[in-house]
Amino acid sequence: MNSDNRKEWNDNGNDTLTPSRVREDGYGMMDNGILIDLTLFEHRSPDGDFQNVVTIFYATTMDQDGGGYRCAGCGQIIPTNRPVFLMTNLQHMYPCLDEGKWVWWTVSSRDVKTLKGME
Repeated sequence: MNSDNRKEWNDNGNDTLTPSRVREDGYGMMDNGILIDLTLFEHRSPDGDFQNVVTIFYATTMDQDGGGYRCAGCGQIIPTNRPVFLMTNLQHMYPCLDEGKWVWWTVSSRDVKTLKGME
């Protein structure tokens, strides 16, 4: 990514990258066609602070009862191939296709499970 693209991301970030431009692998496509790895950039949280990505995971790793994991914004089941990002402020950030926006929510530590579903 050249310095102009990095400046554009730093200035606008996920304010300009729509959820429909986020791929299953955690990359996003900028308006100019450049693919960026969303784990390498800061993201503006709803409170205006910038946060980094800790890890990417998928709804299948969060689905505790087999009924599907739901978006905290719209309540729709998160597709198994859509990335969810754990951020440095311990919130989840999700590019919701149904709402067309980035959804942030806090998950209490007791609700965070390992890949095998154990606490």
